[in-house]
Amino acid sequence: MKLNHLFTLVATLLMFSCAEDPMVAPQDMEQEPEIETICDTERYISPIFEELDSMTVMYAEKNQQTAHPNDLFMDVYMPAVGTDTLNKRPVMIWAFGGAFIAGDREQTHFLARKSAKLGYVSASIDYRILASIFPLPDSTIMINTAVKAAADMKAAIRHFKMSADLGNDMNIDPDQIYIGGLSAGALTALMAGAVDDSDIDNDFLRSVIDNNGGIAGNTGSTENQSYDYTVKGIVNLSGAVYKLDFLDPTDPPIFSVHGDADEVVQYTVGMPNVLIPINFDLYGSKAIFDRCQEIGLKNDLVTVEGGGHTNIYSSAEYAQTREEFFAQAYQFLKEQICK
Repeated sequence: MKLNHLFTLVATLLMFSCAEDPMVAPQDMEQEPEIETICDTERYISPIFEELDSMTVMYAEKNQQTAHPNDLFMDVYMPAVGTDTLNKRPVMIWAFGGAFIAGDREQTHFLARKSAKLGYVSASIDYRILASIFPLPDSTIMINTAVKAAADMKAAIRHFKMSADLGNDMNIDPDQIYIGGLSAGALTALMAGAVDDSDIDNDFLRSVIDNNGGIAGNTGSTENQSYDYTVKGIVNLSGAVYKLDFLDPTDPPIFSVHGDADEVVQYTVGMPNVLIPINFDLYGSKAIFDRCQEIGLKNDLVTVEGGGHTNIYSSAEYAQTREEFFAQAYQFLKEQICK
């Protein structure tokens, strides 16, 4: 072989060895976006998914580990199949209001759908309420009912974590679960997400909790109860806590909305004004905010001037205000997801 031909052959081989493998095209491979990329988009704060899928899921059977009068269900919403490529999506769980004597999961469908359009897998859940208000329940019965409700929400949280472990057909991130509620549902979320064993410092409350399976509750199957119920954040819509000492610096961040003219659940502190007599104070969103500021727990509060208990979530008068405080709420949650 002539020398110049040899040089040509070597140069050609070197050229092909330095080129990209034509069989490998990384840019054409569908990959889950990096979290930094996702967080640079409008996901979680703007309704980028108009088409939603939904399903109804039973997360606890009646008389399963505890005396449930009924099966407990959740209605789950998520971006429609084929519209979302993210394999690990945050979860938002909502609980309805009604003073633990009324209400159902349809009440928070609008919140679940709103969350799903932002890119969450979102659920509106059942939880146990009083079967009847006759004879009128006393404060002990109401506290017992609230403890049961929190136990049910914990089972709903665990259901998602169990689902992620058993195939993850909803494509969720079990480490990014958030909870929230309206009125009694907010109280339920605050109890489920912020109250732990170290917060129970009186015999009465200890006995109520112990009679309902302990701090983790006894809702759900044995397998369900093997999972933890920790969450990354709480949204409190016109809710309250039974004791401010329930809140400590290790609790999840809390975002609150409350009308300062709320006559049902006081904005600051006072007895709730519901159909049944309750002879203890609840600490509303302003008191929660002040407590969180004092102990260094990340939180925020939107005060709706002149707003009542539920009109700020439904009345046309507050449409613009409502749009603004929900935008603030989801920005707050996005900061938790993306930190």
